[in-house]
Amino acid sequence: MNQHPPDFATLLRDELAAVPPPRPAPGEAVSVAHRVLRTRARRRRRTLTGVAVATVVCAGGGVALATASGGDEAPAQPVAVTQWPARGPLAGDSVLVGRAKLAWANASPVAAPGSEAALLYAGPLGEQNATLVVLRRNDAAGRTSLGFMTTPSTTGTPDTTTLKVRAQVTVSPSAPAPAAYGFVVSRPAPGDQAPASWAAALVAPGMSAARFGTSAVEHEVAGTAGSPLNGLLTVDLPPQAAAWNTELAFGDRGERGVASLAAAADDPATRTVTATPRLDGTFTVTGAADTQPGDLLTLHDGLIGVVTSGGPTASASTDLTTLRTSGLSAWTATSDRPVSLAAGPGEQTTVTAGPDVLREGDRIVAGGFPGTAAVINLGTVHMTPDGTWILRRDMWFPVTSTQATLIRHP
Repeated sequence: MNQHPPDFATLLRDELAAVPPPRPAPGEAVSVAHRVLRTRARRRRRTLTGVAVATVVCAGGGVALATASGGDEAPAQPVAVTQWPARGPLAGDSVLVGRAKLAWANASPVAAPGSEAALLYAGPLGEQNATLVVLRRNDAAGRTSLGFMTTPSTTGTPDTTTLKVRAQVTVSPSAPAPAAYGFVVSRPAPGDQAPASWAAALVAPGMSAARFGTSAVEHEVAGTAGSPLNGLLTVDLPPQAAAWNTELAFGDRGERGVASLAAAADDPATRTVTATPRLDGTFTVTGAADTQPGDLLTLHDGLIGVVTSGGPTASASTDLTTLRTSGLSAWTATSDRPVSLAAGPGEQTTVTAGPDVLREGDRIVAGGFPGTAAVINLGTVHMTPDGTWILRRDMWFPVTSTQATLIRHP
């Protein structure tokens, strides 16, 4: 019987099989595993919800479980916010609701002519010892927006004669609809007496088993305050948390829906944008015409880059030496010790610190936003064979166009 020589592909496969793979550097296996898990979860959530967000359960991420009203099983798709009923124990307080409508109109007078704001929720705001009113209206451009009006948080009885716009959310017309809308507070507003960092979300009817998560800390977030009878969820967060590193997901990995969380009005301003990777390692940023140099491009897991040129089609560099243009500093997440970042060989970022400060796998964060302890993950440090500390930070970089958050220049 004639023997045919093996083809090139077979020879190559046999040769590669005979070569043992190199041993991973210290911490590299864990980093790769985290990257694979995050990528799988992110792809699954994009497929199931149509919204590009990062996974809640990840390395360096704390979670807190809360429960909303509804049955044991969530609907296949949350109903649009235009179909949500008015909820909350104070929904019948016409005086309170009227004050909230006036406060929103005075703070943001862009409602469509003849458009009457509709009530979605009125009642207590969890353990913040405040009152919350959530309204919906159409603006002059035909977009639906939500306003979250609250009294100042206090140690006594909330003053319902004083309402301010705590946050606003513009509803995206793209489907499917988010399972909840809410906001994250990382610094107190004038008159607040409660802890600075907390979140609140109004959940679509019928949704259940929601999970707040933040990548800002490595421990679980302790304590939640939910109101299962009216769909409002609140949670106290660690001071490092903010809208850009916090999310609310339904189901184990968000397969039943995700929330749209905005930054509070007194927090660093954020925008939802689209980040598109380029072949040269930079990113195109679209979706915000007022993008400026120094703005920060982030995902829930951490920083992608810093905007170097602004405008409707902006550019962001992943070179962390440009972080200085945003006025932020870097330090270790666990010990709060300052570190310095510099450009290293092969587009790497080197990390230097004082004696015995750095440890293999330490998480490095950036902060310095005025009035808040909120941070952004930068990556983890790993030592090379020659004793140089480098920052590994591309594990969350998107490989396709992805919805991201733009933090305005501090």
